[in-house]
Order: sequence, then structure tokens, then C-alpha cells
Amino acid sequence: MHWFPASLTVAFLAASEAALLKKFFGRERPLQMAALPMLYILPVFLPLLAFMLASGRSLAAPAEFWWITAALVPLNSLGLLLQFAAVNLSPLSLTMPLLSFTPAFVVLVGYAWLNETVSPAGMAGIMAIVAGSYVLNLGSFRRNDVLAPFKALFREPGSRMMLWASLIYALCAVMGKRQVQLMDPFFSAVVFWCLAAPFILLTLRLTGHIRIRPMLRRPTLGLAVGLAMSAHFLLHMYAVALIQTAYMISIKRLSGLFSVLLGMAMFGERKVGPQLAGSLLMFLGVLGLTLGG
Repeated sequence: MHWFPASLTVAFLAASEAALLKKFFGRERPLQMAALPMLYILPVFLPLLAFMLASGRSLAAPAEFWWITAALVPLNSLGLLLQFAAVNLSPLSLTMPLLSFTPAFVVLVGYAWLNETVSPAGMAGIMAIVAGSYVLNLGSFRRNDVLAPFKALFREPGSRMMLWASLIYALCAVMGKRQVQLMDPFFSAVVFWCLAAPFILLTLRLTGHIRIRPMLRRPTLGLAVGLAMSAHFLLHMYAVALIQTAYMISIKRLSGLFSVLLGMAMFGERKVGPQLAGSLLMFLGVLGLTLGG
């Protein structure tokens, strides 16, 4: 499969897993819903890890790889919980497009910490993403208050959570660049989720935020979400191996546009013109960041 259809499929899977989770488990508490996919990706990733080890693959890796993995597990787990809690609390069409802020945050973090120069095209991309977030919330526009869409962005609990998730994913992306330099991406992904999924489940269970038994009530639907998420993670790594990460991520951010369409189809979300326009503008911003280097 060529990298472009693979990346486009990843974008659709990312939107679909969030939509399925909200559709079938949206009445659960936010953290309960967010943790549920972690239970159902284990039947995919644990056998994959066992197969890799049985095939002679060693877990031996440089110490730096394990230090980075140890840092990424709680950090990425927090981002994932925030993302799905956001989907639980707010409309799909208002939350998922905000993940387009991730590449903008990556550029800004690189500029602030590493003094990396932002190209004119890159700056235009950042401005387009910010403008897209404004258009996304035009439904909150009030007369004589042109800042109302930005205020809505921070007033909506799901939007706030998704912005935090985007920032965390930006930090994870910077750290992950080094991780995949030390070990191949596919192996890194399998090892990571075999560690991260139990970490999320155990942490939330021991702190009393989730209960495992209710997650087992609808195993068929849970497995559907888990399979969609597993396919997303594995195909993501496949696409990354075929092309530069920046190009793959730019196509993956079409997930925001897919989420708006799924919000209309599955949840009857109406008057989504601003969300469609905003998510498209944010995608163009990501494209500008990518092409601008």
C-alpha cells in the first residue's frame, strides 16, 4: 500500500475509533470511557509481542530507549485520556479538529527550546490553525464580542482538554523522534502499548477512577473499538516507515474533517458549517507547516 492511502486510512480510523467510543460508551464517566479501549487493544498487542519474541526478536535495546519509553508511557497516557475524555464531554465536531494544534505546538516548542527558525510558510500554517479554531467556534459568536469564539474554545470543557492533549502529543512527538532512531517504529509501538495499556488500567483502577467489570459487559462493541484503535496504531507505523513523518502526520490530521462528518452521521450534529470550514482551514494550516519545513 502506498503511503498516502495508508495515511488517509489512519485519519479515518482515528476519527472512527473516537466516534465508536462516544456512540456506544458515551454514557460512561469520562475516564471510564477513555480507559476502555486500553482493555481491548491488549488482545491484539500482547499476541503480537509474543509472536515477535517467539520469532527470535530480542527486547534488548539501548538504555536510552527504555528511559524515553518510561517517560513516554505516563505522558502519552495522559494525552490519550484527555483526548477521549474530551470526546465524551463535548461534540465530536468541536473536539477532534483541535488535534491539528499538535504540529503547531511542535514548531513552537522547537522554536522556544531549540531556537529553531520558523519559516514564513510555517508561520502562515500556525496562523491558519489559529484562524481555523476561531471559525470552528463561530456558533458562539455574539454581537459586539468578536472574541466570543476564542472564549468558547476555553469555556467548552472538551475543547480545553483537547488543547492540553495536543500540547502533550507535541511533547511526545519530540521525544518519540529519538525513540524511533534507537529502535524500529513497529517494534517500538508494540512494546509501548503493551506497557502503556496496563499502566493506564492499573493506575486508574488503583486510584478508584474506573471499574473493570462494567467494561466487560459489551465485549463485542469493546473489541470493535479496540480493533479500530489497534489498526490505527499499526497502520500509523507502517505509513511512517514509507514516508517522512511530517507528511504522514499532515494527512492524518484530516481526522478532524472526518470527525465532523461522523458527528453529523452518527450523532445528528447539525449546523456544522463552521466546524467543516474550521477543520478544513486547520488542515490547510498543518499542510503549510509541513510544506514550509
